[in-house]
Amino acid sequence: MERAKNWIGPVLAVLLVTAVALTSRWVSEGRTGSRIGDGNGLTGVRVRSWEHPITYRFLYPHEAGAVAGRLTFARIVEGRVRKDSAWSFGSLDEWCDWAPGFFAHEEDWAPHLQPGWLISRWLCEDEAAGCTSGQLYWRIQALRFLDPESVANEIEWIEISGGTLRLRTTQGWPHYDYDSDTLYWNPAATEYTPEDPNLDRKWYKTTPLITLAYTLSHACYDLSCNGDRAGTPAREQFALTTENRIRNILFLKDPACSQIRPRPGFRETWPDAPGRSPEEAWWNYRGRVEY
Repeated sequence: MERAKNWIGPVLAVLLVTAVALTSRWVSEGRTGSRIGDGNGLTGVRVRSWEHPITYRFLYPHEAGAVAGRLTFARIVEGRVRKDSAWSFGSLDEWCDWAPGFFAHEEDWAPHLQPGWLISRWLCEDEAAGCTSGQLYWRIQALRFLDPESVANEIEWIEISGGTLRLRTTQGWPHYDYDSDTLYWNPAATEYTPEDPNLDRKWYKTTPLITLAYTLSHACYDLSCNGDRAGTPAREQFALTTENRIRNILFLKDPACSQIRPRPGFRETWPDAPGRSPEEAWWNYRGRVEY
């Protein structure tokens, strides 16, 4: 009975994430062709938001309007990418440098009204931080536009939870402290360094955006799902599910992340998912994460 009680919270949390994701509308339906510009163009064709519903997101490579071999971002009006409303980039960092100027010209898009603004203001900035609240903000927006069906909801849940999150940058490995409600993020982390120097795993390769999604998911579980009362395995299952979702989305949408593989579990000793290539590893991955 005690064991069953310990798992009630994690199970409800996973069901909550699944329910929200399923009820969100997939904006990828009903695409039409569009002309693509590079990141130098800002506004394209002006659309009035009160006349047409507007959303923004990164496209999958098979979608109309996506540029082969490039990360493609689009303004979507009534489920369609209109003419001059898609832009391609060589990397997410390039998009993050471009986005402030673009959204400054978008009608009725106020940065301080978007989910993620409050989180970015919780960052403790100092000379050694290596990241400003503005830089963090646009990386949070990148997560929202990469995964509007799930991760975007977790970001919003954090802000409406009523809790206060502390964010600090670190030169060590990103992690979340449940006791102090503090998120530690390394904006330069690209590969996990195992405690055992003899270990070598392909899944150790990561990106700062992946680790940001992982730590934010821990914060969501803590502040929105009463994570303080859960054990470490349940916490990690929630956060690793989010991490692998973003790993897969980046693998599919961003050619710069073509070598990213699924993370099989929390412990550094977990072997890679079987497969000689990242494609085979994702094909063999079954969505299960272990502690």
